[in-house]
Amino acid sequence: MGWKKEARFRHFLYRFTMAAVVLTAAISSCSKGSKQEEEPIVIEETKLSLEYTQKELSRLPNEFELTVTSNGKWCIESDSEWVFIEPERSEYTNSISLIIRVEENKTASIRTATLKFLYGEKNAFFKIIQDKLDAVINVSLASISFGHHPAEKNILVTSNCGWLAKENAQWIKIRPSTGLVGNFEMNIYVEPNKSLADRTGEIRIWNEDYSIEQIVTINQAGQKTENNYDYIDEYGINWGQGIEYGGLVWAPVNCGYKEMEYPYGKMYQWGRKFGLGYQDEAYSDISGYEIAENWTGKNGEENASIFYKSADDSKFAYDWIKEGDNTFWNLAKEENPTKNKKLDPCPDGWRIPTAFEMKALVNYAAHEWVVKENISGYRFYDENENSEFSLFFPAGGRLNVQDGKALDRNFEAYYWTISTTETGSSTYLYFNKNDYSLNKQGSRAGGCLLRCIKE
Repeated sequence: MGWKKEARFRHFLYRFTMAAVVLTAAISSCSKGSKQEEEPIVIEETKLSLEYTQKELSRLPNEFELTVTSNGKWCIESDSEWVFIEPERSEYTNSISLIIRVEENKTASIRTATLKFLYGEKNAFFKIIQDKLDAVINVSLASISFGHHPAEKNILVTSNCGWLAKENAQWIKIRPSTGLVGNFEMNIYVEPNKSLADRTGEIRIWNEDYSIEQIVTINQAGQKTENNYDYIDEYGINWGQGIEYGGLVWAPVNCGYKEMEYPYGKMYQWGRKFGLGYQDEAYSDISGYEIAENWTGKNGEENASIFYKSADDSKFAYDWIKEGDNTFWNLAKEENPTKNKKLDPCPDGWRIPTAFEMKALVNYAAHEWVVKENISGYRFYDENENSEFSLFFPAGGRLNVQDGKALDRNFEAYYWTISTTETGSSTYLYFNKNDYSLNKQGSRAGGCLLRCIKE
């Protein structure tokens, strides 16, 4: 090698060596700088705490706020279906205020629920204690008295829990026999007492879970005196003992009935002793009647052959007498009626039925529209017995309240009861070929039929 080449080689070697020294120094300098700037790693402690850990509540629906303090992600587990959390999430982050809702406790025991808050290995517990229901059952009447006739009354059952009811005598029927929270009207029906002795029964209303009950005592009078009167009408005809349906004995014929003269029975204005015949263009009974204005005298003194029109100045609307009275046919209460013998047209031992008794017949007996010797009406009978005995109620029509005009014979029927309202109307059974009902708005000046029952 020449000296020039050797000189160039040495020069290249020198430059390469110097570059390696500089690069080494630079690398060493960056590494030292990195170690000087590095921060130490600090692991923060898990935080999970509750504002408070227990809540005592009444039995009623409740809600309250609970603040949870945390620095991470956490969740909640609940052991109860009657506790609800808002907002509802599968996982929560950091601190939050929760709304806790609790349903009403309708049970007889104090109940508890536990909420478990989980954050890693750190847990917190929250306890809810809810009071039990203080159950109450109240009844509007603790004792009820009935006469010996079939009748019904209502009582009010008020409770904040469910209840059951049971009668201890077969002659007492109740409806409903169970109820929930609130006010319930219970209907109590008693069958006729056919014995001479009084009798007593009970209705028990209770809730076994709460060990509470109410007893309603039912008293029913006996008949006191036996009534063996046959139905002997105003003409002296003896029709026998009558026909029994559902514990009531009904007269075989309408009041005032006479085969040729009054084949449908007579028509009566409510509260009058005297019945009237029927007269229109198609049908006419043996004796008619005159039409007169509203009667201003005393009941019982009026002319038996006059129909008294209704008037606006009567004590009761559409009445035939100026000073009407609810006792004209009944001197006592409807559930234990006492016949007003002075004014009731039924024979001794018999009286006009109440609305309830008329309803009992319609509900108990089967019925059908028939034509009997050219007279249309309803036949009531016991469909469970093959018996020839039945009651025939002819469709005798009515007398109009305002002018006494006879209407609707063989098409409709109106049968009075002794039942009245505070406004002065009276209840009657209405029927035609296709329908029947009890109407409480009967105008007393109207002429209707009567069917007596045994006292």
